[in-house]
Amino acid sequence: MSASLLVIGLYAFVGLIEWSLALTRTIFTIKGNRTVVPVTVLLETLVAMLVFKNFVQTDDWMIAVAYSVGSALGSLIPMVFSRRRNVTTY
Repeated sequence: MSASLLVIGLYAFVGLIEWSLALTRTIFTIKGNRTVVPVTVLLETLVAMLVFKNFVQTDDWMIAVAYSVGSALGSLIPMVFSRRRNVTTY
């Protein structure tokens, strides 16, 4: 059974939020905030496991595709809108 358009959009949104949390965790790790990092890891893991559980139970590949597309957007959007910095590579 294929997921409805609303469910596909929901999983895409969940993927976007989960990857936004991942990037936020990276920023907090760089800044040395030791309090927020474990909380974001907990939220990321819970969200990912809920999506995985639903995918396994329904065997609907549209869930995985929608979640992946949302995850890609969740990692792309902050990169597009963030300030560019000069980074020296060695």
